[in-house]
Formats: sequence, C-alpha cells, structure tokens
Amino acid sequence: MPLLAPDVVAAGTLRGADWRGGAHAHWAAADAVTDDLLGRVSLKNMDLICGQGEVAYWTVPARRRQDVASRAVAAPTRWAFDDVGFHRLELTHSVHNLPSSRVAIEAGFDFEGVKRCAGLHLDGWHDMHLHARINDTKLGMGNSVTEIHATTIDHSPAVTRLLALAIGDDPHCLQHVVRPDRDDPAAGLLVAVVDHDTAGVIGYSVGDSAVTLLHIATAPHARNAGVGTQLLGALRRTVPAGLSIVAETDQDAVGFYAAHNFAVTSLGEKYPGVERFRVQLRAPTNPKPDP
Repeated sequence: MPLLAPDVVAAGTLRGADWRGGAHAHWAAADAVTDDLLGRVSLKNMDLICGQGEVAYWTVPARRRQDVASRAVAAPTRWAFDDVGFHRLELTHSVHNLPSSRVAIEAGFDFEGVKRCAGLHLDGWHDMHLHARINDTKLGMGNSVTEIHATTIDHSPAVTRLLALAIGDDPHCLQHVVRPDRDDPAAGLLVAVVDHDTAGVIGYSVGDSAVTLLHIATAPHARNAGVGTQLLGALRRTVPAGLSIVAETDQDAVGFYAAHNFAVTSLGEKYPGVERFRVQLRAPTNPKPDP
C-alpha cells in the first residue's frame, strides 16, 4: 500500500473504474496502526495530455485540525509530479472554508484568486478560492533560490517599478505610495530576489500595537509562484514579538490574506462602488526565527 504519511496510508481505490478511464484516482486515508478510516484524497478531472488535474479531499470530523489533510494531499501531489510528470494541480474550496486554505498552503498550493459562484453547495452557489501548485522541475526552476532581505527605495530602483505595476503609472499616486518608505523611520522594505532578479517587494510600518502592511507586489513573471507567500512569511518572522499585522485591501486581494489566516472585516464602500476590507493577523505565540 503506498504510504501517504507516517500514520496515514492508502487503504485502496474507492472507484476502480475511474482509474481505467484515466480521469480520476481515489484513495482512502487510513491510520497505519489501527487501519481506521481518516478520510479520502483524490485526483480528479485529470488531463493526461496537458498534465493537469485537481486535488480533492475530506477528513472525518474527529481527525480534523490534526495535519491529516495536508499530509494526505501532499502524497498524491508528489506522485503526480514525480512519477507521472504532471505540470499543474489545482485545489479549490469555498471562501467560507478557511481551514481548507490552511491545508492548501501547508501542502504547497499557492493562492491564485477567487472563482465567482463556481461551487454548488447545499445552501447554493459559493465563490471558491483557487489554489494551485506547479511542477517546478518541469519548468527548469527546481534549482532557483529565493533570497529575501531588507532594502530601501533609493537602493533598489526595481522596487519602484514593481509598485508602479501594482498601482499604475500615475506619478502622483506612486509618490504617495513610496513616500512612507522614504520618510518614515518606522517603515521597512523586504525584497525577494530570484536568480538575481527582483521578483517581489513588501512594505510595512512598525507601530506601537501593530505592524501595518503598506503594500505587497510581485513581478508579472513571478506571480503564482509563491513569492507573495514567502514575502509574507519573512515579514511574520520580522515582526516584533507581540505585534499583529494589519492592512487595508480590496476585493481582489482579500482572498490572499484569508488564505494566510488573516481575519477579514469589511469596511464598506469607502469609495463609490468600491468595498474595502481590513485584514489582521494576530501576533504569533512562538515566532520562528530565520534559519
């Protein structure tokens, strides 16, 4: 029986006909010691020509929030990438199911956006969070190294270009955005560099009770590759102990924060037809230092 995790094994195929059709593959996740059923994980809608598919799973209520789901998801993902040679796998879940966001992130599936009214549930159609994981080895990116370090606007002209991509080319808006980075002694910048190329930036300001995230931007060629997640992780390790992280954002970006465990509060329409949101990540109890 293929091993899914130290205490989670594949107990067998639930739908053998799906294997023969080449479209779906299902495994039961079971405890390796007791053989108790823990849940199910599957690869569905598989396109063997293009090397794409979708991961789905469920766990029994008694074993939720015990790392069973993320570890079970990771095993068929490795099989699909390493043994079969898949290019891309997706994982979707209702926007109301934030624990599934944590499962996706822990299994290496980066948040990509929101699919409007894409999932039919018992209470109607739900917007769905879309996560995806790319087989980097097939893209020739397996040896790429992301370096994240502190910088300043004046020392990194590429940062200004990234911010211009995020907010537009209006010089007045751009000046308004970069002014805190240049003039505020409490402000800081972290930049992500991949193979000597500036791929992303995150700006923040440290206050007495919270760290305010001012902006986060990634280069077009580096999007959906986990750069934003790595920047946010670096910021979390940089935050002084006891301080939460807060930000104000729009509908397009709120899913990214929700997928990373931020609490989301609507601020209503601050501008005509534009709803804004406040997101907050409470201070970690045991922040992990940089390796």
